[in-house]
Amino acid sequence: MIQTFDHFDLASIAASGQCFRIRPSKDGIWTVITCDHILRFKILSLTDAGTGTYDFDCDPTEFDKIWVPYFDLQTDYSVFTSMIAPEDTYLNEAADYGAGLRILHQDLWEVLVSFIMSQRKSIPSITNSVEKLCRNFGTEIKDGIFTFPSPEALSEGATEDFMLCGLGYRAKYLHMVCRLIREGDRTLEDVTNDALTDAQIRDRLMVFPGIGLKVANCICLFGLHRLNAFPRDTWIKKIEDERYDGRFPEERYPGCAGVMQQYMFFYERKRKKFTVC
Repeated sequence: MIQTFDHFDLASIAASGQCFRIRPSKDGIWTVITCDHILRFKILSLTDAGTGTYDFDCDPTEFDKIWVPYFDLQTDYSVFTSMIAPEDTYLNEAADYGAGLRILHQDLWEVLVSFIMSQRKSIPSITNSVEKLCRNFGTEIKDGIFTFPSPEALSEGATEDFMLCGLGYRAKYLHMVCRLIREGDRTLEDVTNDALTDAQIRDRLMVFPGIGLKVANCICLFGLHRLNAFPRDTWIKKIEDERYDGRFPEERYPGCAGVMQQYMFFYERKRKKFTVC
């Protein structure tokens, strides 16, 4: 099934640090996995303006039901880019460079675990650890591809098991989080109430071991699709210091400040060639 979409560059999305289960192969076929769904696709063309043409290996019904919402294809990202102030040369450059980025609708548990694992690790290292975790604790879907492990499956693991997946000091955090969920002291429902503000959700997330402000914002943005969430790492803080007198004007972009963050993060990552999340 061949489809073309504006503002949709899957290669850039895969390299943006928001998802760790989109991967290419040597034959040019890419694979993306979410929950127990697998999509294989080939990139036929990409333009500098972010328009992508793809050959998706699925039928239209599955694509509309699973992948249109997952890729956030129902959202018009030109509305977001049109909000950028003309005088903000840097953000306009960043948005042009990342024109094909979208914020995926990912599984909350997968994002929570992945970003606990992500701290002070490179994107390839996170991807490798996620794959090991899936192979050791997930369920095989087909062809050696595994689901992301459920809280119940991970609760069977010990800190040492997580260490073998390359988690390092983060292994103890994952073990504690799984124990809290297994024993009912914390639930994912605590942060999925639409009536909660972003600040309230962040506060609830930061009760979990291993989740500080930056990771909480990543979970809000990538796991709950709260597009106002604005994760700040050392690179974003440096951009703010150099370009925005120490503070990016989030209030100028209501409902999409996190999209602007992704444009800046992706642009700076490619320009400076850094890989740490």
